[in-house]
Amino acid sequence: MTDHSPTSTHTIYDPMVGPDLDASLWEPLNIGTGPLVEAGATTTVEAGAVTLRIPELANASDSNQAIDNSKHVILSTRAFAIPSDGVGRFAVDMHVDDAGDGDGGDYRYGVASFNVLDISTGAVFNIFSTGQRFLAQHEALAYPGVDHPFTRVIDDALFAARGDSIPASAYRECEVVIDRAAGSVTWTIDGRILHEAHGLTDLPAEIHIGLGVFTIIPVGSGTGSLHGQGVDATWKNFRVAISS
Repeated sequence: MTDHSPTSTHTIYDPMVGPDLDASLWEPLNIGTGPLVEAGATTTVEAGAVTLRIPELANASDSNQAIDNSKHVILSTRAFAIPSDGVGRFAVDMHVDDAGDGDGGDYRYGVASFNVLDISTGAVFNIFSTGQRFLAQHEALAYPGVDHPFTRVIDDALFAARGDSIPASAYRECEVVIDRAAGSVTWTIDGRILHEAHGLTDLPAEIHIGLGVFTIIPVGSGTGSLHGQGVDATWKNFRVAISS
């Protein structure tokens, strides 16, 4: 696989020496109903990378959208503080063999995710991949006091066509840049802008990073989020750079 060496300005969060995820650095998301992880998942940590294989997704909820979406979510135990006049850069190298419906056609049935979020406020800035497509997610979770929650998944339909030809086996460098002073967030793949948002107020003062698997099918739609689909994805070089 093509590799991306971390830049000198970033600090590696976890060298991933294995054989398991370091419990002092990572923990499953728990929103009060127990850890949101797939019982059938296999997690392998070796050679500086973590691979997650789920042959068939099983977690679902008929009534709670957040639980139904969050099939398998692992977050950093550490929160990274961003000064009010500062910039936080959060990156990972991600390779997705398979996710969702198997052909990358409908991301709603499954994506592997680089998670970038503020747990305390519910502000989310993830990068999703089906293996063939990359998407930016900007979300305000329906926390108490959030007047206008939203879930936006941004697909630049011609993003891949504008770039160089990259082998399907390659790692892709995924980065989210949060500039609190400028009120902006930028999502990039291999240094190319996938999406950017400006004029944002109250950007988070701290961020957790992580890996995950999500579906985004409305609860009560009649279709359900489980259709025999699985996920096979690898992440390496979780890294962070904070400047002011």
